Amino acid sequence: MSETLDQNAIYEIENLLRNPPKGAWVKKDIGREIIGISTRSKSSIFIFIFTLAFSGASFLVLFQIIMIRELIISLLIMLIFAPAVIFLWVQVFYSIFGKIEFVTNKSGQDYIFVGIGRIGKKHVLKWASIKNIFEQISHNSEGGSSKKIFIEGENLIKISINGINENKSMFLIKVLKYHKNIKDIFQQF
Repeated sequence: MSETLDQNAIYEIENLLRNPPKGAWVKKDIGREIIGISTRSKSSIFIFIFTLAFSGASFLVLFQIIMIRELIISLLIMLIFAPAVIFLWVQVFYSIFGKIEFVTNKSGQDYIFVGIGRIGKKHVLKWASIKNIFEQISHNSEGGSSKKIFIEGENLIKISINGINENKSMFLIKVLKYHKNIKDIFQQF
């Protein structure tokens, strides 16, 4: 169940909404409010350099195979490397230009948008079914880790926040929890 809001929590969230951390924003539009964070991070430099090197190496290998006229092998390599290169470039653009936005609509459904510009995925929030909102860090056997925001409800929503500044991710989590509490209070009446 949702935590009850006390005056200190309300003051903290309202202060956060007036003064969001660097890389976060609050925009009021006609009939809606947009609260967002950029996905820009320091790790985007590493991702860019790695993707550039991987793309270049893939192109050179493919070029060499085409030069020796091995069409079937070059097609197989293209089928393997092309999806990987495309995936990596999407990650680069997302880590530089991406955003996560929480949109509250007075006349419609609230949602979270994850993407670049207007291209991305929209997760509709069904507040009545949401039971918990939290951040989870999972570690894999190779020593890497993955950070996600989980919104448990009718549908489980997972939002990757890898590399995103802690201030921005905590801002988003606090705002989501605050809105969940408000929706719970209004449902009681």
